[in-house]
Amino acid sequence: KLPSEHPVMLLITEACRPKPKPEPFSEERACAWCGDQFQARIDSQTFCSTRHKVKAGKNRRRGREHGSTSHFTWSEFMRVFIKFDRCCAYCEQPIDAQPDPDHVVPLSKGGSNSITNILPSCSLCNSDKRDLLLDEWAADRATRGKALRVTTWAITDPRVTHLTVTTSPALAA
Repeated sequence: KLPSEHPVMLLITEACRPKPKPEPFSEERACAWCGDQFQARIDSQTFCSTRHKVKAGKNRRRGREHGSTSHFTWSEFMRVFIKFDRCCAYCEQPIDAQPDPDHVVPLSKGGSNSITNILPSCSLCNSDKRDLLLDEWAADRATRGKALRVTTWAITDPRVTHLTVTTSPALAA
């Protein structure tokens, strides 16, 4: 039998000793989709829930399908929605449910998927606008005998300073 101070015995003793468990990773972060604070459990966690991770992925995928490399987050969109006093940017009616992010220049017509091309809209305006540009939408509503939906911000409004697109002169009339 080897003495307990022998190097081989020290190695055996060390190998049999229970290893201390590493400290669990926990860090407070802002969700990359909604901006809310949450406790990240792993170093690579950037979303507060799987639902938000899926929504962000769908948003990025939809933009990529149309050739757009940029994307917006829900927290950016909600800041714009609040600037519009929780109303539709087009009909200016209050929106009690979730607002629809509307691409001013549709993705199908080369618009960006970033917040610089997004306005909050009610589901009625968003579905009525479809994939039309603002001046095309105004002409479409006129041919159907419906009132113009784009109101005060079409000329100049501080609430749309985030937009990089310009409105058509036809809408300012």
